[in-house]
Amino acid sequence: MTVTVLASGFCFIQAGGPSAPAELLYRSGGMYSAAIARHEYWRLVAYGFLHVNFVHLTVNMLCLVLWGGHLEKRVGPAYFLIIYLCAMVFGAVIGNGIHSTPYLTVGASGATSGILGALLCLWILGKLDLRFDFFAINIGLNIAFAFGNSRIDWGVHLGGFAAGLIACALLDLVEKANAWASLQVSRSREGQSHPACLCHCALGLEHSGPGHRRGGFRLGSDDHHRGRMLCRREAG
Repeated sequence: MTVTVLASGFCFIQAGGPSAPAELLYRSGGMYSAAIARHEYWRLVAYGFLHVNFVHLTVNMLCLVLWGGHLEKRVGPAYFLIIYLCAMVFGAVIGNGIHSTPYLTVGASGATSGILGALLCLWILGKLDLRFDFFAINIGLNIAFAFGNSRIDWGVHLGGFAAGLIACALLDLVEKANAWASLQVSRSREGQSHPACLCHCALGLEHSGPGHRRGGFRLGSDDHHRGRMLCRREAG
């Protein structure tokens, strides 16, 4: 958020007002129709930190705060950053594929839409305690703004939303795989402790004859019972 505000603010300062002209946004890293064909891949990230004007910046930062807080609390800062950047990059890629005419796009809308997609993924998986109307309202407003204003790049919104949802689902699979691997390692370590237990059991059985004497110590039935209990406790 801080980087976005600083980058956009720097453009506004260069422009000498609360908005930045297209030429300045292009030079600063705006995404345009021939960027991928010319291998200017850095624009897939740079465009998400630039904004047309102060209102554009404010709306996106408000969405980042309102939606991002829920996601970061649930997945942590590292996974949040992965989802955010995936939505930003793939939102630009999908948006570029949808455009049939030359264009220039900037803004964090694709990334914030990805946050909303990730929240929906967690809600579907039953891992997020939010009401359905939260998604109905926010997704509905996102769609309304995207299609209601011809200047809004709805392709980036859609691509970012889908990328955020898919990235969150994949990270959930990664967490499940890590949990399964940890469980297997734990079970393997428990299995390695069984030979020591069997050794104790054998030692107890060796001296378990009722009335048997060894070194002047009588190992009776009560002692034999305690030896078996010791073996059982160590096996657990």
